[in-house]
Amino acid sequence: MNILISNSFDPDDSVESGYWMVTAETIGKAICCFPLSWHCFVHPALRIETLKSLVSQKKWDIWIHFGHGKGEQGLRDIDQYQEIKKWQNVFQNSSRLPLCIFLCCCSSLVAQCFVERKLSAIAIGFEEPVLVHESQIFVLEMLSEIVRSSLFPQEILHAFESACQRLKSFSFKEGNAKIFLMTEQP
Repeated sequence: MNILISNSFDPDDSVESGYWMVTAETIGKAICCFPLSWHCFVHPALRIETLKSLVSQKKWDIWIHFGHGKGEQGLRDIDQYQEIKKWQNVFQNSSRLPLCIFLCCCSSLVAQCFVERKLSAIAIGFEEPVLVHESQIFVLEMLSEIVRSSLFPQEILHAFESACQRLKSFSFKEGNAKIFLMTEQP
C-alpha cells in the first residue's frame, strides 16, 4: 500500500502555522497506525508541480490532501489556488487512485470531479468549511477502519460512515463530508 499525504498550509504564515501544526500531529498519528508494509510519503508544503513529479514516480493507493479549498476555484497549493482541472491533469496519465481524501473546505466538487473523470475510484471531500480538528477526527477514524479492512468500495464506505458517526459524536455538523464512488468498477 502506497500512501501519499500532502499539505498546503503555509508553516511560515502566522495564521496557518496553527493549521500546519494540527496537520503534522494528524499525520504523525496516522502513520503510527499504519502496518509496516504500508509505504507513506509526506509532503509538508505542496506545490502542484511537485505533486506531478511524485505521481509520475510511483503508483499511489491513497492520496490524502490537507489544505484550503474554494469549490469551483479548486484547491490551494502552498502558493495559490489552482483550478480543479490543474489538479486533475496531474493524475491524467497515472493509474486510477483507489481513494482520494480532500481534507479541505468546500472540496466536495473536487472529489466529485476526480471520480467523474475516473481519476479515483472513490473520493471524499467536504461540502462546506471544515475545521482542522474536524478533519483530524475524520481522517484518523477513516484510516483506522481501512487499516483493519481493505480498499474495497464496501469497506471504504463503511470507514466513511464510521468517520461521519465519529464527527457526529463530537457535535460537528452532520452531512458536511461527501463520498463519491465510481458507478462502474475499474
